Amino acid sequence: MNSSSIAAYIPMRLLFEAVKSNHIMMTTRLFTFLLCIVGSLFVTGFASSQSYPPVYLTLVSHNEDNIQWLTRNYYIQRRNQLVQIANVVQSKGAIWDFQSDWRFLLAVQQFDTGSVVSNTNGKNLLRWFVEDKGVICDPHSHENAYNYADVAYLHELLGIMATKVVGGFLYDTVVNGNNWENLENGIYGRVYTSYFWRPDILWGGGTQNHLNDPNPLGAWKPQSMANYYVHDSTKHLVLLGHGCENHITDTSNIVNNASIVRNIVDQITVGALPHTGFYPAYAIFNNGDLTPTRITKITEFIDSVAGMVAQGRVVWKSLPDIHAIWSTSYNSKPYWVMCENIPTTTTVQYAVNEGWNMASLPLAVSDPRKTVVFPSATSSAFTFEQQGSYVVRDTLKNGAGYWLKFSSAQIVNIIGTVRTEDSLAVHAGWNLVGSISNPVVVDSIVQIPPGIISAHFFGFAGGYSAADTLQPGAGYWVKVSQNGTLVLR
Repeated sequence: MNSSSIAAYIPMRLLFEAVKSNHIMMTTRLFTFLLCIVGSLFVTGFASSQSYPPVYLTLVSHNEDNIQWLTRNYYIQRRNQLVQIANVVQSKGAIWDFQSDWRFLLAVQQFDTGSVVSNTNGKNLLRWFVEDKGVICDPHSHENAYNYADVAYLHELLGIMATKVVGGFLYDTVVNGNNWENLENGIYGRVYTSYFWRPDILWGGGTQNHLNDPNPLGAWKPQSMANYYVHDSTKHLVLLGHGCENHITDTSNIVNNASIVRNIVDQITVGALPHTGFYPAYAIFNNGDLTPTRITKITEFIDSVAGMVAQGRVVWKSLPDIHAIWSTSYNSKPYWVMCENIPTTTTVQYAVNEGWNMASLPLAVSDPRKTVVFPSATSSAFTFEQQGSYVVRDTLKNGAGYWLKFSSAQIVNIIGTVRTEDSLAVHAGWNLVGSISNPVVVDSIVQIPPGIISAHFFGFAGGYSAADTLQPGAGYWVKVSQNGTLVLR
């Protein structure tokens, strides 16, 4: 499309009328600006692509040794619920690390016989988990009776190999003469004294009674209890920080659980978390107090992150797989960030030129009035309506584009919550649309119905130019052949 055809179609005459109706005097600069639009447009394209590190997500659950697993009715009821969860996890393509303490494993030995195993293909629960459902089985121990080597051996007695994962430990405390440092070179069992077990992975470092647990997200090799956050490449054990608190309970609002994962993804997108970082994340639940409601909540959580999984921003992986990825793809590079230091808001810096600019609202903000978002603008905010006319808006909305005038070139700081996806309703003809919090390659925009975009996206910076990538804070013209929706992500 040449510049004359652009001028013929982009409805700029109406901006004159809007300016007049709002009693804004047309300065020489504005007149020159309009002439520039009509008579001296140029088309230049630019390309941009961006890849982001994924968030590696795992469902993790514990069996604690103070629960009445050795009571048959208690065990059978929860066994059936665990079977339901395994079926859900497999059917939805999620990954589950199931972490067992010794009482539960003894219960499996004692009770998984006869008709009890009819719903697990004639196998005990753990064998069925591993062989039929792809569930990962990790040892978990409070070290007060059976130590970690004993718990690993109990897995073997049930016909499976325990992973090399320490499924929970006290990061700064010695318990019954044991601490995680002893695991560096491996240990012998306390009950099964001839059995030796050497783990590779520390997960879930906490405190007694979970008071003031640290919440690091990342991976490194801790030097010692005293120097827990010092990476020592000579060490064997790798710490997978258990990440931001994300517990699924019967009363959980799953929107909040999913938003914890979404925020990590969003902060990577906008650059608040570095693209060189390593991001494992977890959703955790307790096996000892399972209810049908809990199963529903777990199902809802998996469904809630499915969109991020489909986009490749979240990848379901087990703890051993995450360890392998860090060791190979990331070359064992240490990285961690404390969850309390991960922002939940961000700042988009948008560069405006002297004169007129096409701008938009790329974040969700607490006060979307034009005077708050763009306080230095010297004009009203003009948006283009379906009826083919400009309308002044005092309150801005996400997804719309606006004409705004500034007295000088400057940087506008917009503070709010990131928006990494939006669905824009468009109407046949030209539309003035906005952007989201991250750059969007035009070719990646989903068109509903397909193929409705009938011209380039055009941005404005003293003159029009075709845009291959939509930038945060900018506004764009786009022409579509019929009413529909454009999905930006």
